[in-house]
Amino acid sequence: MCDVHAAVLGRGLAGEAPPEAVPGHPVHTFRLENEKIRALVADYRGAVAAPGGVDREEWREAHAALAGIDAHYQRKEYLVFPFLERAGIAGPPKVMWGVRDEIREKLAAAGELVEHADGLEEEDLRLAVGTVVEPMLEQVESMTGKEDKILWPMAMQHRSYFRHLQHQ
Repeated sequence: MCDVHAAVLGRGLAGEAPPEAVPGHPVHTFRLENEKIRALVADYRGAVAAPGGVDREEWREAHAALAGIDAHYQRKEYLVFPFLERAGIAGPPKVMWGVRDEIREKLAAAGELVEHADGLEEEDLRLAVGTVVEPMLEQVESMTGKEDKILWPMAMQHRSYFRHLQHQ
């Protein structure tokens, strides 16, 4: 592993790709996951905004796929946040953890809607999508941007606390 670590750091020192741009680096992986999350959000929006009305089956599939984001959040919270906190950075992780809790609640509420979608009229479904689903999707999408623009650069600035993740 030392050779891999040296090779990754050597690229950055030699003017090549920075460590976080190298496949396998934790930040690289988290950024790829964020791209996938944004694609899942787009799919979800497509299912609930179908021209002929909400496509209930596509919505169920999109919801099930998006529900998997909790694994991304848990890895971030348990692998990255403790090291940022040790570096004296507690604010952003604390706020992001709170937002994740809000997302989890909204995702659960959207899941309840999905389960009962067959019993709802199209007008009621559209209202539910506008008041429950769309705010949840906006928050999920916003979180990916905050991670990419704030959290990952911050982690790389304090990579002495973050570097151990490459070896796990």
